[in-house]
Amino acid sequence: MAYYNARHLTHRTVPLIRHELDKQLTIMVLVQVLINFCTVLPFGITYMFSKITATSSDPVFQAKVSLASSITLNFSILSYASPFYTYICVSQRFRQQLKYASFTQNIIAFISKICIQNKYLHL
Repeated sequence: MAYYNARHLTHRTVPLIRHELDKQLTIMVLVQVLINFCTVLPFGITYMFSKITATSSDPVFQAKVSLASSITLNFSILSYASPFYTYICVSQRFRQQLKYASFTQNIIAFISKICIQNKYLHL
């Protein structure tokens, strides 16, 4: 079924908005792959290096390797937060939804809460 749909996808007329959303999604995926590659690879390299040099008896060298491992571990943790920032930077639709969810919904809830409190105060 998916093969059939993929084959006949070119024969259908796809709206311009759909093309724009597909382009945004492609950019988001590519940027996310690049960010994950740049944040996870250094930790993998320092981890392998620390395991290879674990038999070294020099405490200063071991401290330097441990520091490098700690720094790259903290850097690799950034890969978990990066999708949010990637989507905000790349997708206009995501930014609109974030503004709506963050500000508009909270303002409506705040105003309705104040109105309810004012009704109880006047009684």
